[in-house]
Amino acid sequence: MEDIDPEKVKVHLAQRSANTRQASRFKDTERVLLGMSCAVATSCGMIVPTNAGLLFFRYTPQDHILQSDVTCVLFRETVFITNSIYRQLANIPDRTAHRDLETLVERGRLKGEGQRAARRYVLA
Repeated sequence: MEDIDPEKVKVHLAQRSANTRQASRFKDTERVLLGMSCAVATSCGMIVPTNAGLLFFRYTPQDHILQSDVTCVLFRETVFITNSIYRQLANIPDRTAHRDLETLVERGRLKGEGQRAARRYVLA
């Protein structure tokens, strides 16, 4: 359990105990980590952290678990919106949706493709 940062665990448990009437059940840190599946008991009785426990409570999880690095990529040509999708998301009339999207085209934020009835808007 030396891989787990006790301060991170204390902060997490303090936030959880503020929302419950039984704050005393969070006193045994190892038992709580076992209950959260952030640690497991080995066959020899040792308690060791799981990948989830390392990601949540380790000092620097990215050093221990190589897969914890996340790379996000935005493919601009595949992200699009239509009048009807925007209208439903914003809960507004069709004319207002069209006007809002055309304003974004004028400002250079979006590019409009196709006729008005079936127009698709992609990121500029």
